[in-house]
Amino acid sequence: MPNTHKPRSPRLTTGALVWAVAVGFAWPGTSDQAAATEAVQAIGFEAPGQEDGYLDLPSAKPGFRLNLAEEDLQKQMARLNGFFEKTDWAKAFRLLTELGDEQLQVMVPMSDQGHHVLVKEELQQQLLSLPPDGRRAFRLYFDSQASEQFEKVKNHPLPGSDEQLLQAQTLVDRLLASSVGGEAAVLLGDMYFERGLFEQAERNWRLALAEGSATGQAALELEAKRALAMQRGGKPEQALALFNGLSARYGQAKMQAGGKEIDALALLGQTIDQNAQTVPADESAALPDNLLPAQDAMPHWHVPFLDTPTQNAVNQVRGRNSYYSPPTDIVKFVPPVVADGQRVYFQWLGVVFALDRQNGRVVWNDGVMSEAANLATMRAQSNHGDPRNYRIAVADGAVLVTTPQNNGQNSAFVLKAYDAENGQVRWSSDTRQDWTIEDRDNPQQDATSVLGQVLVTGNSAYAVVCRSGDKNLLLRRFAPTTGEVQWTIPLGTAEAITFQYTQVSRVPQPTLMMGPSLLYVMANNGAILAVDVIASEVKWALRIDPPFGIGHRQGNNFMRGNQLGNQLEAMANTNGADSIFIQDGTLYAKEHNGKSLYAMDPATGKIKWSADQLKPDAKLIGIDDKRFYLMDRSIQSYHTEGNHDLITKNGAQTGSPDHAGTVLNGDKILFYANGKLRQFDTTHLDRAGKYENTDYLGQKGGHLYVLDDLLVAIDATQITAFKIPENNE
Repeated sequence: MPNTHKPRSPRLTTGALVWAVAVGFAWPGTSDQAAATEAVQAIGFEAPGQEDGYLDLPSAKPGFRLNLAEEDLQKQMARLNGFFEKTDWAKAFRLLTELGDEQLQVMVPMSDQGHHVLVKEELQQQLLSLPPDGRRAFRLYFDSQASEQFEKVKNHPLPGSDEQLLQAQTLVDRLLASSVGGEAAVLLGDMYFERGLFEQAERNWRLALAEGSATGQAALELEAKRALAMQRGGKPEQALALFNGLSARYGQAKMQAGGKEIDALALLGQTIDQNAQTVPADESAALPDNLLPAQDAMPHWHVPFLDTPTQNAVNQVRGRNSYYSPPTDIVKFVPPVVADGQRVYFQWLGVVFALDRQNGRVVWNDGVMSEAANLATMRAQSNHGDPRNYRIAVADGAVLVTTPQNNGQNSAFVLKAYDAENGQVRWSSDTRQDWTIEDRDNPQQDATSVLGQVLVTGNSAYAVVCRSGDKNLLLRRFAPTTGEVQWTIPLGTAEAITFQYTQVSRVPQPTLMMGPSLLYVMANNGAILAVDVIASEVKWALRIDPPFGIGHRQGNNFMRGNQLGNQLEAMANTNGADSIFIQDGTLYAKEHNGKSLYAMDPATGKIKWSADQLKPDAKLIGIDDKRFYLMDRSIQSYHTEGNHDLITKNGAQTGSPDHAGTVLNGDKILFYANGKLRQFDTTHLDRAGKYENTDYLGQKGGHLYVLDDLLVAIDATQITAFKIPENNE
């Protein structure tokens, strides 16, 4: 049964994630510091002194490890937090002078729930919340240096350059509470806006308003600029809401422009209205009311792709497993499917297919099924044998496929980009120098392994990578059509499940999702991270209870046949990378084989509530405005408040996550399991019809996709497409 809990009061504890930037910025020097300290003392505050301080570091728990800061920095931040709480400004500001640029870019935990944020984010919040006496003290201490630095930024010899932008960013990060902090944030927002980075622009203008120096006409102008940035950044609803709020507060805003008096709000309203007409509608948001084919419906097309001898070769893998071998579910592998406007693509254990979406004809394919089967079965019990590694994504004219680098048993999974039209390989990550991950301790460079699903958004793509055989995970952004790496940042270190007798380990397959302003990485290993892809840095991170099996290393834990061994069968589930959803301003995430679902603030990562004691292999299949839905060997519906189980449906005819696909569509859930398409009403989970035809759907089940006008069902041997009637006729 789920239960509700609230996060405890924040306190600094331990942890950090390093991503350094080289920016030439200095805090006040010794002489300036002494003068500033004297000024602070003059208004009645204690001079800085030496204090050891005490930090209770929590014991390490299994699961994903963020890249930790040095213990000295952790203690320094804990002391700083204490000085702010005690309003001991002199000691707090002296500690601030000791922070270097690199230390601003590390993460510190904010509570014993595992919530982490960047040092600079914590400092900004501290500075924005300073009481009046604290703000006066801060300005006495830092204004001289802040003003000098701001003049350098404004009068930079290369206006608009990366160097100017980084200097302005550092000024805002460090000295937002100074008398020029608000002006610096406005300038930084302007620079981001000119670069077309509208989210960053809006954020800095919002910081300038929060800082409080902009009032009256200046504040109105900033609010109007924020609305325009929201509109340009693809957030028309937020822009309209802000504009309506401004209209209600100000009515009119007369301004001088070009020698004439204009109504700025009226002009802004016209701009928002005109731009709103050019923003394309989200076609994926509206599906027909009923996706279930009629019982007598024939498929639009049907393609068997796996012959019986090859299927039998794969089925024999389980029979060859020894008592001490790690579990493998390669026999349950179902190919992942993607599509563009002309073709449907999937890969079967390294063999890539492109089908004409109108008639199912094979346009091209790459690979030989029997050879792929031999390689996959040989690798099944190696560190690289997890069937979840075989992924596929589609970009502009390119199909991205994760596939073994070579025929070796332990070869890494690399990323290949095929031309969507003819199947020719455009580029491969193992042949690009910029994809190499350097290791100073080991000059012998191994291949870069790609983990989990590649995420394509716009003109960029994202992938979690590591050096082959390593567990240090990095997030990489690259151009999907050329493979050019744009940036790479560290995420942390995964804890793999290692099987005692064979030393075979399973590295987790992370899940990626792009939200309105942040990219979310669910490690499926005990952590959720939010990445600001514009700043290329981790915004916040949350360590959570790791999935079942993480940390079990002693005794006969991994002998097949005992209770733990049987439960670990789910660890290699081909659907193993679970899902992340954002619904009504809440981020929902449940790691594969984890027992808890978390509801979080997507901007900060703070836990709103968690539903605990769920079945580890239950898959999160969807969220609506009232409930979230899970499937293990039953269909389960829970209130989104997370306080109790609403209803459970016996799953005897439902299937299980390793052989079932789902589509949540309004008040209906469509399932593909046990050789049938079944539909359930989400209000009561009553059955609302089924489609059954073993000639086209087989005896088991698989994945289910809605691809524009097609409903595609694919199992281990065949793929079937049903035409979705227009207007559900």
